[in-house]
Amino acid sequence: MNGSASGAQTSTQAEAREGEDDPHLARARYYSPSNIFQVKRAPIPRRNFIEECERARADDTPTGWITLDIAEEIGVEAPATTPLMLARYAKVAPRETLGGHFTASGEIYYVISGDGTAAKAGETLAFAQSDVFTLPGGAATTLRAGDDGAVLFQVTNEPELAFHGLSAPEPSKSPTVAARYPIESWLAELISARNVNNQDEERSGQALHLTSERNGK
Repeated sequence: MNGSASGAQTSTQAEAREGEDDPHLARARYYSPSNIFQVKRAPIPRRNFIEECERARADDTPTGWITLDIAEEIGVEAPATTPLMLARYAKVAPRETLGGHFTASGEIYYVISGDGTAAKAGETLAFAQSDVFTLPGGAATTLRAGDDGAVLFQVTNEPELAFHGLSAPEPSKSPTVAARYPIESWLAELISARNVNNQDEERSGQALHLTSERNGK
């Protein structure tokens, strides 16, 4: 018995000495707190961003992006509206253009007012008030407003990619494609989904996913 125990101890000590010379073993850490399921994270602060909204809607606000950033309040390094998403207003004066280059896997927009075009990676789509449209990640984005200007609300997953240290995909490889969802279409689909879902007694909620040929049916 003593011989076996001594041999096991010698083996363990040898492995420990070997680990001192192995940087991959030296980096390893083990953390097992007894109260892990009682840990509470700080809540995401509630913000209504009224000042940013008013600035985006004001006639005298020049063309530009208005970022809704609370990164410091939620303890992340990159600009963020939530830990995984970043939202902005895009204010485009009449007949002017607004450009941007976002490290995101895709961009989604809601057109608050006005009309115009959005261009990226050789594609240009038209947009009008209350439309929703998406653009792929990577490459430059160019928004051009019509005669009355335009105000849009944009959301990306930039904080998520920043956390993982990832670059934006090429537009051709992005999970998001350029697609437009006019209000007439998405509102009709929403009403149809509601009518269908209301017939399901076991439904847990109501939802309409805006997807595309690349990642949905």
